[in-house]
Amino acid sequence: PDDVTLFCENPPDVLEQDCTSSPMQVRSNVALGKPTNQISTRFGGVSSRVVDGNTDGRWTEGSVNYTNNHFRPWVDIDLLAIESIDNIVLWNRTDCCAIRLSRVFVQVSDVPFTTTNLSTTLNDPNVSSYYFGGTVNVSRNFNINRTGRYVRVQIDNNNTRIHMAEIQVFANETV
Repeated sequence: PDDVTLFCENPPDVLEQDCTSSPMQVRSNVALGKPTNQISTRFGGVSSRVVDGNTDGRWTEGSVNYTNNHFRPWVDIDLLAIESIDNIVLWNRTDCCAIRLSRVFVQVSDVPFTTTNLSTTLNDPNVSSYYFGGTVNVSRNFNINRTGRYVRVQIDNNNTRIHMAEIQVFANETV
């Protein structure tokens, strides 16, 4: 499946080398089906759509969330456990309105967020923030490399809404 990747901890130098006896890393999308929340919901675009496993960015396909216009709107995911997060990928709406997913913060914390106020969260020592000042065209990868249970995507704009097809949170585990 697209949400799980296996690879050798020490990749082989040659293609013929068997790495089944070496430790393997399991890389999986730990956000899939996890609890979500967002600032508001419009036109049935519920927050759970960002963790349904569907990266299709067309609104008519029923997998894009939708909020009302707000000052600095946000979407949250609770991973239900602290995970070793490698990276997070945001998938934008693709049939229109890409500009709405711009000036975006991805925030990660081991403990619950205490506020939705962006300025306060940016100063919280428990939270790591990753910023992209451009527009997410189709998708955008954020290298995280930290532990986290709580993930927030927040837009640093006034009077805008969030439309996203998917938020993938990839974590590694040695097996």
